[in-house]
Amino acid sequence: VIKVRVLEMSHMIDENDIQQKVNDLLALPFVAGEFPVPVEKIANYLGFNCYLFKPDETTIDISGAVDHRTKKIFINSNEPAKRQLFTVAHEIGHI
Repeated sequence: VIKVRVLEMSHMIDENDIQQKVNDLLALPFVAGEFPVPVEKIANYLGFNCYLFKPDETTIDISGAVDHRTKKIFINSNEPAKRQLFTVAHEIGHI
């Protein structure tokens, strides 16, 4: 079981609702029991595609971003693979 910590925000979502959404995603047939969690498959299931970007001097400190309009998640290609997985999971949290 993965526990989710929710920070106070102006658009608060009930912590139990978030936890249930996480549990539902982790129970999907193509996710359950997989390690590491196939976060890119989860993003695809949610209708989003993941893309690597090569940062320049203005984006060097950005690990990732999500564009809700185009349903794209952008991941910094210079980051280590484990960090990229974390970033995809983090961006899924913004969906």
